[in-house]
Amino acid sequence: MENDIQTVQADTFHQLLHLEVLQMELRELWLRNNAIESIPSYSFNRLPSLLRLDLGELKKLEYISEGAFEGLLNLKYLNLGMCNIKGTPNLIPLVGLEELQVSGNHFPEIRPGSFHGLSSLKKLWVMNAQGDVELSAACTAMNSGPCFAVSCSGAEPTDDSVPTFQGEYLLCFLT
Repeated sequence: MENDIQTVQADTFHQLLHLEVLQMELRELWLRNNAIESIPSYSFNRLPSLLRLDLGELKKLEYISEGAFEGLLNLKYLNLGMCNIKGTPNLIPLVGLEELQVSGNHFPEIRPGSFHGLSSLKKLWVMNAQGDVELSAACTAMNSGPCFAVSCSGAEPTDDSVPTFQGEYLLCFLT
């Protein structure tokens, strides 16, 4: 059976009054490959125990509210890969985030401050990005460890201190 979720309304999980235990105990939520078009503020704030949120392949996604991830203080993994997003959403509320997947999106640039406040981030995945992605300022702002750019042609970054990604894969391991 295929899902056909088209929207996640603010306070969507508030209706689960008799399932309060689920709200407090839910560790993983997979909404991948649905027809979700927008994620409004406080969509997940009733799920404080959530550790993994998979929003990958939301190909109709057009809008992520500034407060979409409010309340997810314990989230460790977020997949926003192949979501048709054109810029990094507000990730500041995700203070415990350790791994972020943003592959397959169109990022004309990832600006300094895009990952500000993500002091727990250890892995940043950017694969098959459309356009040139300049990550030096973003990685610097995160006190990153090494960033590796790898392309199918075997090209490597010309300067290790300024990882510009124009190939097919980029993985930053952050310390």
